[in-house]
Amino acid sequence: MSSGWHPLGGSLAAIPFSSPRFDAVIPKRLQPRANDYDGDGKADFAVWRPTAGEWYAIHSSDQSQQTHQWGQAGDIPVSGDYDKDGKTDFAVWRPAIGEWYVIHSSDGTQQTQQWGLAGDIPVPGDYDGDGKTDFAVWRPANGVWYVIYSSDASQHTQQWGLAGDIPVPGDYDGDGKTDFAVWRPAIGEWYVIHSSDNSQHTQQWGQTGDIPVPRDYDKDGKTDFAVWRPAIGEWYVIHSSDASQQTQQWGQAGDVPVPGDYDGDGKTDFAVWRPAIGEWYVIHSSDGTQHTQQWGQFGDIPLPRRSAPFQMAPTPAINTAGTQTSPNVIVDIIAAGANIYYTTDGSTPTPATSLYVGEFQVVPPAGGTMTITAIAVAPGQEASAIASAQA
Repeated sequence: MSSGWHPLGGSLAAIPFSSPRFDAVIPKRLQPRANDYDGDGKADFAVWRPTAGEWYAIHSSDQSQQTHQWGQAGDIPVSGDYDKDGKTDFAVWRPAIGEWYVIHSSDGTQQTQQWGLAGDIPVPGDYDGDGKTDFAVWRPANGVWYVIYSSDASQHTQQWGLAGDIPVPGDYDGDGKTDFAVWRPAIGEWYVIHSSDNSQHTQQWGQTGDIPVPRDYDKDGKTDFAVWRPAIGEWYVIHSSDASQQTQQWGQAGDVPVPGDYDGDGKTDFAVWRPAIGEWYVIHSSDGTQHTQQWGQFGDIPLPRRSAPFQMAPTPAINTAGTQTSPNVIVDIIAAGANIYYTTDGSTPTPATSLYVGEFQVVPPAGGTMTITAIAVAPGQEASAIASAQA
């Protein structure tokens, strides 16, 4: 099961606007829902705000808005259905101590589980097929998967993948269980172990620079090989039902792919979130209609989080204690390897605010101070936490 073909970058007409939890629908077995906070079978628009550990979701069932504080700066959102009630639960993983924190949507109880080490990548999924999301991590250093089955609390390990791979767990064989899988960016190769029979499968699909977006795009109950190409906003999918190939231009450089079943037809829809303006753009697979929703702001993390190592840009260091030329204050901001955007009025910095190009001077009001805020943005990383300082 391999193919030497890979999608080449192409130039198609731009979309008409300015430019891990799994979506596979398994009819025979209950699968943990992805990003469905109200249990109506549709993916909801949702973001997590790292600066405050705040969750914001719009319920697709009635357009009501839900907000909940859960987590803190530095955590990684790992939402899933941990209690099997058909609704997505708020959950975070704390890398520094390898701790999972979950709020069960069924009764509001809180669950804590130590599982994983600093440097691991959380890969929650239903590995035992009981309909509940399991605690799981993948360790890049040795390519080993570590899973706790929710059905009986047994612990399981599997070596699969190499340093530099991206874990892409999903149900590739349609047996209702999450399979171990990685995508190798250097060569665009997928490597999967089918949980149904432990057979190993390889598929070449994608190229360096792509973002893997495996989901069930054809409603056959199996996860499809799929990538999104940021440079041109192109989606490339192989349908597992018949091996047909699908291409769709949707999105632009700087967007974040957020595929999900937003119309509840059992197929994953093409969707992106635009960080600069907090805008969602979705194509419903049921009828091809296009939908736009403003939800979130720059610095938020759209959910579900994409299958990739989670890394935030370094938080800027703002120095206002250097050389002073009264009444001026010289400001210096540092964030290695990142673009820095700042404000001098205490407002939220975004790519639309001033780009830092070197130290600058400000003049605080007589007898008072002014607030400098800054955020760092780096390729392939989430935006940093917002830094602030008084000048």
